[in-house]
Amino acid sequence: MTQSKFIITVLAILAVIASSHAADTNHPVVAIYNSDWGLFSTNPEPAVITAVWADGRIVWSGTNGGAPYLQGSFATNKLDALLSSLDRMGAFTNQSLTQPYFGPDSRFTTIAIDDGRRRLKMASWHELFEENTNLVATAHGIEPLAGRSREWVLQRQPSEYRSCRSTWSEIRQAVTAMIPKEGEPYDGDIRISTK
Repeated sequence: MTQSKFIITVLAILAVIASSHAADTNHPVVAIYNSDWGLFSTNPEPAVITAVWADGRIVWSGTNGGAPYLQGSFATNKLDALLSSLDRMGAFTNQSLTQPYFGPDSRFTTIAIDDGRRRLKMASWHELFEENTNLVATAHGIEPLAGRSREWVLQRQPSEYRSCRSTWSEIRQAVTAMIPKEGEPYDGDIRISTK
């Protein structure tokens, strides 16, 4: 193979790689969604709560998971600040954060972050179960509070679980702050990877 053919081949490969990354802009950088893996689940598809794109687009559920959706825009520096904060705290390399905290045949929420360079996927059932004010999700399952405060129970959990809950809260608060006060109806596709 001559040097010019080699260079042309390398350029063609780079063009394919670049076009595949361009196609990836259809996928949000941050996706928060509910999944139902229950035995009698009627919808195996994820119910998106919020999806955030690098270009400042945001789509969110009007029902805390699933349609109807609203869309709007946010200042991209908010997403940059979140990703930088997570990077500084080592969230993208902390394997304990990827430990799923949900039981069999359950509903749970996932936070998936992928900006092309950094990835983090967290899954837990604590948000859904703790909608019941008498329950707390621990590192070992769901427990009744039985007169205890949720904070008291969580303070006694393993440090890895407390770190997971803390990182989760930081992400949820940052993404919630990106949602504009008003939005327009959205009925388009939200492509998320559930891998």
